[in-house]
Amino acid sequence: MIGFKEAIKAAHDFAAAIFPPAELKGLRVEALNQSDDQKYWYVTLGWVASDTRIINPSNPMMVPSRGDVVEAPRVYKKFKIDAESAEMISMTDGY
Repeated sequence: MIGFKEAIKAAHDFAAAIFPPAELKGLRVEALNQSDDQKYWYVTLGWVASDTRIINPSNPMMVPSRGDVVEAPRVYKKFKIDAESAEMISMTDGY
């Protein structure tokens, strides 16, 4: 039986294997829980969709005002990890 640290590592390793490192900016654990029967860990990871910011799209040379800077949204993926083997079972969108 694996603990929560191993479950987080399994989810992180899987994300790192399928997404380019540049897409995983600000990677962090957003949620963690174990199924009632303790057969699975559910690990939600979140990261910034890209490191691109839009600064005054109508005139990129202009000094931006507060309303001109748009942060890229966070991406959330929920990983289902087998609590016995640490095997990755599934990855889904959302929280």
